[in-house]
Amino acid sequence: MQKILVPVDLSRDALPGMRFAIQWSRQHKAKLFFTHVLYIPRLTRWSDEQFESFANKERAERKRRLEMTVTDMYAQLGVSDAHYECLIVEGVFAEPTLLEYCRHHPDVSMVCMSTHGATGIQKLFGTHAGNMISGSGIPVIVVPKGYRMRPVKSILYASDLRNYQEELPKVAALAASCKAKLDVVHIVESDERQPDKATFEKVLSELCNYPVHLHFPGQDETRPMAVNLRRQMQQLKPSLAVLFTNQDRNFFEKIFMASNAERVAFSTPAPLMVFPKIS
Repeated sequence: MQKILVPVDLSRDALPGMRFAIQWSRQHKAKLFFTHVLYIPRLTRWSDEQFESFANKERAERKRRLEMTVTDMYAQLGVSDAHYECLIVEGVFAEPTLLEYCRHHPDVSMVCMSTHGATGIQKLFGTHAGNMISGSGIPVIVVPKGYRMRPVKSILYASDLRNYQEELPKVAALAASCKAKLDVVHIVESDERQPDKATFEKVLSELCNYPVHLHFPGQDETRPMAVNLRRQMQQLKPSLAVLFTNQDRNFFEKIFMASNAERVAFSTPAPLMVFPKIS
């Protein structure tokens, strides 16, 4: 059974990630771990007994609020087949604490969290979601503000096709587990020779033993790569988009590490799953 870590900061900002995680758990019979990171400061004048008394009250109050938030969410969604736990994990900063928790719990298969629509490509890596993506050894799903729960029926895999033999089978397995349509998008740059679509589509389908729908949109060189990709997402309307962090400057970094001159808003139109580097 999949075990999914769902960070919750006890604000409305966490709700999109919670909604997606609940939908995912229903499709995959996964167990969710709604997790709140708690930092408990200690006054220097406190004795050990005073600090422990204060800490226990803080832990109990945050656990109560977390459980109430999760219970309310399931009630709002009308979901009764809940399979989850509520966890309080202590640490100073959220991302290092969550990453450390995942390292010590290898049975956790992915992280699902909200993103608040970073105001620039580069800024995504300064957000909580960006820090999780850049440091996680397991897939991270970031869910945009305004997401409403719906089944995963289509997956878009965006790639520069340099590592598709290793990456595509993973995405295909994901699509098969959802019984979802699989779209593969490769944005063709001006100096690149485009493969024959029908032939390459057949090769990809045979590689992963799953039907693949291939798209070769040309790049609008007056726009950053992020804009070109977002346009494809808006046209194809996937339930989930997938990227891998081992994309080099020609693709992944063009999206997430654009220069100041290229920065544009990248409020992803769909939940985005980012796989870690393939070793």
